Amino acid sequence: MLVITNATVFDGHRLLPGRHSVTLDGNTIAAIDDPSTVTSASADTEVIDAAGMTLMPGLITSHLHADFYKFDINDSDRLGKERPPGVMMAIGVRTCRVLLESGFTGYSGASCSNDIDAQLKMAIDEDLIPGPRIRACGHHLGTTGDMNNGGRWWKAYQTPGTDVCADGPDELRKLVRQEINRGAETIKIFASSGHGQLHRTTRNMSRAEIAAIIDAAHERGAKVRAHVADKAMIMECIELGLDVVDHGDGIDDEVIAAMAEAGTFWVPSLIFPWSLLHLGFAE
Repeated sequence: MLVITNATVFDGHRLLPGRHSVTLDGNTIAAIDDPSTVTSASADTEVIDAAGMTLMPGLITSHLHADFYKFDINDSDRLGKERPPGVMMAIGVRTCRVLLESGFTGYSGASCSNDIDAQLKMAIDEDLIPGPRIRACGHHLGTTGDMNNGGRWWKAYQTPGTDVCADGPDELRKLVRQEINRGAETIKIFASSGHGQLHRTTRNMSRAEIAAIIDAAHERGAKVRAHVADKAMIMECIELGLDVVDHGDGIDDEVIAAMAEAGTFWVPSLIFPWSLLHLGFAE
């Protein structure tokens, strides 16, 4: 049992007036302002005086790359190859510590190299390292010559970094199953280019390829999130059953209505206005 006294409490909806005590029984909030929990505290009850500091629910970040550290896309030949795999994992361990120290008790991965999300989750579950709750993501799934695979063909991956690619519904379905087998709970795809990154075409994947990925993931209990920027591709992904729209620069009222009806989540990000202001383009 843990009792935190003399705390300013934000309950997730409003800041409660005055100071309060909160009783925790394991991971459950057992009581707020129950004087008996303090007066009848047993020997195994820990009491912490918050001294007026704010107590609030843990934060959750909905789009995280645990192995990013001072990442600069202009300096990276291939994403996920900035440093050796062991160092990339060390970055992930550091990220977990920084999240906890910043009040984040959960994160939803948005891609990583080296199966880092799934391995961090395993290490935390086995009490090897401290860390937040994790919904593990895997690699970026793409196609040959798309936004992440195009150009620099002479620097092709010899082993996977963050990006892996295949072509056709059958091969992409196989990639999805491999990702889930390695611990991914969320599949990340690059359905379109855009969002501050130019490419010769908007579309990265065919409709049949996107449909195969979503169906294969859902069959095995995984969700699918997509880097998708323009309205037409967003609408197509929603129609095919996409779970999470990442970025979604072209979202408008019509798209919002479609997402609400389908139960699709949207995770926007600030690079869109930044790319407009500093680079002169977004989609």
